[in-house]
Amino acid sequence: MPVLTTLERDILNCFEMIGATDADDISHILGESPRAVQDALIKLDDAGYLLMRNGWYRLSEAYKAGLTHG
Repeated sequence: MPVLTTLERDILNCFEMIGATDADDISHILGESPRAVQDALIKLDDAGYLLMRNGWYRLSEAYKAGLTHG
């Protein structure tokens, strides 16, 4: 994955503090547009930073183990 954007880094920082949540919650927490957050979440999921299940995102074990670089 190329260098993370500020939004992507902010999203990862949120997940380090709150664990698991959905796109709407992250959008409200960060004060970003829902579309921008959803696009970033999809990119982070595709790159292995996050996992999504039943509409909830959480940090991947690979990210927690330092196998991906944020």
